[in-house]
Amino acid sequence: MAKNKHIRRRRRRRAHHSDVTYKALETIEQTARRTMSRPRTLPLAKIMVADQVFQWRLTDENLIERERHTRVLRKAVERGGRSHKALAPLVVTAVGDKFYLIDGHHRLEAYEKERWPHEVPVIYFEGRLRDACVEGLRRNVKDKLPMTLSDKREAAWRLVKMGGYTQTQIHSMTGHSVRSISTMYGVWKAKRGEVRQLTWKTVLANNYDDGKMSGGDWFEEKAQKLAKQIHKNVGPGFVRDTDVTARALEIISANLPEGLIREWLQQARDIVEEETREAKEMPKGKTFEF
Repeated sequence: MAKNKHIRRRRRRRAHHSDVTYKALETIEQTARRTMSRPRTLPLAKIMVADQVFQWRLTDENLIERERHTRVLRKAVERGGRSHKALAPLVVTAVGDKFYLIDGHHRLEAYEKERWPHEVPVIYFEGRLRDACVEGLRRNVKDKLPMTLSDKREAAWRLVKMGGYTQTQIHSMTGHSVRSISTMYGVWKAKRGEVRQLTWKTVLANNYDDGKMSGGDWFEEKAQKLAKQIHKNVGPGFVRDTDVTARALEIISANLPEGLIREWLQQARDIVEEETREAKEMPKGKTFEF
């Protein structure tokens, strides 16, 4: 027993990112028989991760809230370990003879980081792969950790590239503006071969000239690098103590707060315009739950 415990302690933590693509899973679905086994619990090692397919949140967005959410889950796992009480069931789907995680990526990460030694409860989504992807999005939109505006924009873009959904359906699933989704459809139709592997952020950050893409996503790269530096060096206090943060920025440069306010005012105008357009496009008396 002690030997097994020692081995478990030294077990290498698996990465919560994989190179499994939608196309690869689609091939398995079309060529391999789907397992009919539906155990109520699964060992962590039996739960496959295909984050490119089922994870709809961006890994480089909302860093502080994501870290806080994971920390809360880890504490819950630690407390539950004393009584073998697990978190809420993970949602999985069977593709071939394996089970892939649809919803519960943060819970799975918390289990792994806390070295959870037991099997975990699961529930199954029985639809096809295409429907399982959308189920993952639906559950993420309503999760306790809200999806950011960027998350929703990228989700809408993924659905546009996936095909088979109307603009209104994508709007209902993601909460993103119908007009913006219409723009995505236009880009996808005109430049499918060039943008197939790109995020919507990258599409927007690049310039188009005679149908060819040029330039680079330098703005986004610099912003991501700075965000990670701030997160690493300052930590949660940067967003928790906003009055201290505001004063610190003023100490760095008296012009910095004004510059940020101007930048955020423009973003606020863009959001208001988008929400106004969305309200005009929405059928009378109908509301969408994001």
